Amino acid sequence: MASNARVRPLRHSSVVVSARHTSRVSPLEYAGTAAAAVTSDTQHLCWITHPDNPAITATIATTSAASLYPASNLQLLPITACWRSVGVASAQDITLDFGADQSVDIIALVNHNMTSTATIAIAAGTTSAVSDFSTTVTWREFLAFKWLTSPETYRYWRIRITDTGNTQGFIEVGYPVAGLSTKPEFTFREGWVTSREYATSKIKSEFGVPTAEKLYERQRLEMPFGPLPSGYFLYIRRWYVQVKRNLYPALVLLERGGTDAYFGRIQSVLEEKIDQQHHYADIQFIEDSYGSVVGA
Repeated sequence: MASNARVRPLRHSSVVVSARHTSRVSPLEYAGTAAAAVTSDTQHLCWITHPDNPAITATIATTSAASLYPASNLQLLPITACWRSVGVASAQDITLDFGADQSVDIIALVNHNMTSTATIAIAAGTTSAVSDFSTTVTWREFLAFKWLTSPETYRYWRIRITDTGNTQGFIEVGYPVAGLSTKPEFTFREGWVTSREYATSKIKSEFGVPTAEKLYERQRLEMPFGPLPSGYFLYIRRWYVQVKRNLYPALVLLERGGTDAYFGRIQSVLEEKIDQQHHYADIQFIEDSYGSVVGA
């Protein structure tokens, strides 16, 4: 992930690669249905929205910060407003003081530049010594996250990043998530679609020599929900209203026990279809995207 700003392209294009999934997610589970049930709640989706993320209002501090990339950038959108460490020779901490006990079941670092050899250690506690709870986060490119099967409740949380082999010479994170996710008792239907989009630019020099490069890539999800009773559909409606469709982003885990997470926004208008007291809706969700331009 390069850190230098690029010249705006004169022309760009997008390439979309789509896949339709019909086997990973079982039919919906809810009271009163005869449909096959999802085998466990770890196969259900969950999410946490930007307004619901207490990390953006906590007192936040870091071990070090480059002058143009302060710790306060971690609490800002867009996710390209990054915090950046001074060097990588020692571990770098991101500490959160919520001011009071805060329940957390999802922790994530969005838009980071960590290498695959990085270690991410989580500690929490009732005091700033953060000695009551600990776990680790598995490295994933761009978005590293940890979902806890049971929430942990502490005032102080620390994310310690060690990445001494990072050839960029600094550690960079765009946005942290630490809070309590929304965990509905259902998931989306079979037939959901994923599309990976690539946006590229192509320019020519005054001598006609072309140059092409990737600007960014992102994932698009199309998730069909329903049939759902009205009480369950409130989860979908609340998500849509809370983020005001696409004003605010959300972190979405397609499976709580899975390895995929996406940080983005609802793109579609919420059109509720009602049939014999059952509700249906198709949600189109698109990542905020990631690419070569990272900076404050």
